[in-house]
Amino acid sequence: MKTYPLVVGDDHVQGLAHEKDPVKAVIELVWNSLDADAHHVAIALNRSQTEVVIGVEITDDGHGVTPEEVRSAFERVGGSWKRTALRSQGEKRPLHGKFGRGRLRAFALGTKIEWDTVADSTDGRRLRSAVTARSATRDSIAVTDPVETDAGTGTKFTAEGKESLDPLDGDTAADRLTTALAPYLIAHDGVEVAYDGQRILPSENIALDTPLPVEWEHDGTVRHATLRVIEWKKAAGREIHLCDADAVVVDTLDSAPGPDFSYSAYLLWDEMPQHHDQWPVARMETTPTVLGAMLKELDQVLADYLDARRDERRREQVQTWKSTKVYPYQGEPESVEEEVERAAFDVLATSVVRHIPKDGKRKQRLTLGLLKDSLQQRPGEVTALLDQYVGLSEEEREHLDRLLKGTGLSRVIQASTDVTNRLEFLAALQLMVFDPVAAGVPASKR
Repeated sequence: MKTYPLVVGDDHVQGLAHEKDPVKAVIELVWNSLDADAHHVAIALNRSQTEVVIGVEITDDGHGVTPEEVRSAFERVGGSWKRTALRSQGEKRPLHGKFGRGRLRAFALGTKIEWDTVADSTDGRRLRSAVTARSATRDSIAVTDPVETDAGTGTKFTAEGKESLDPLDGDTAADRLTTALAPYLIAHDGVEVAYDGQRILPSENIALDTPLPVEWEHDGTVRHATLRVIEWKKAAGREIHLCDADAVVVDTLDSAPGPDFSYSAYLLWDEMPQHHDQWPVARMETTPTVLGAMLKELDQVLADYLDARRDERRREQVQTWKSTKVYPYQGEPESVEEEVERAAFDVLATSVVRHIPKDGKRKQRLTLGLLKDSLQQRPGEVTALLDQYVGLSEEEREHLDRLLKGTGLSRVIQASTDVTNRLEFLAALQLMVFDPVAAGVPASKR
């Protein structure tokens, strides 16, 4: 048994801040398995008698870690050999784990963590080694003396000691794993990753996969990248990943626009690994660096894409409502004002389509009719009314406010409604004054 002191590399300091995110730790460890040319990776969740997740096991059939590699792989956090390598050692796959983050991130999964690894050593023997670390003594790791074995190569990671790992339970964790690995798994169909007994199959969850060119200029040089936008069939949230040219994730932005979409956007740029962890500063710079200029162009390209997709979805949804006869307007618009109102209604209704009943024409017709009346009578308050009755998210509220207030549609509709109401009032007043029956004049005096 040997004990090595832990030396922390400067390039890892920022990575430590993510230790409280167990899902990110699992993703990082899965990348380590894929970097080791694994074809099968299985993430098993250990649960207590009350079904609380209290531990994790990640098993792979990669090439493992040789006794000679253990010290360089575990002694120093950061400064990984992968930082200067482009491809994996065996199958020459694109590498992800270039920043030495995986080992310390693993403490998010347990107070005691262990790697049991089998690999072929340089002298031709197949050897098993075990590496153990504890959160109480993070400045050291324990490594067993290697023993010969006839077991297959690979690594089994085990974490225990946490009272609860709730974020790992449920669809959200599987969704995050799916979006992070999607381009890699699509490109390498011989690789299988299973989470809690279910294989991750991103290709079966793709509704639309669109590549978009991204072009920007910095210091007189025109740069090129590709934005790959994958829309998901099942809810998987929204994420923007900054990737290398092989779509291996380098960083993930902290927010993504489009509350009415479920998608993952992957910006593919061959120089991205050189700018690891730099995007928060690049966002704030008054004089954009090459990364800052790229992020600005990324925002515009993605915004244009989402706007185009909204228009497309809006037309499709409105046509569906019309064909099923639940659309609250009949015929063609008879005035410019009515055309504006319908355009606003289409934008509003399709933006909150997930809150509209999916079954029953009567329910759909009633909901859309009430939405139409609200828009006509109180366009400036329709967002608040929707929030009160269906519970909009903060992003949805902001989105609708921008649509109705920022474009001036609400003012046009309100003006049209006011004119209509006044004309109806004058018509009623005229009827009361000049119609003897409505005015209550006795028949004998008419």
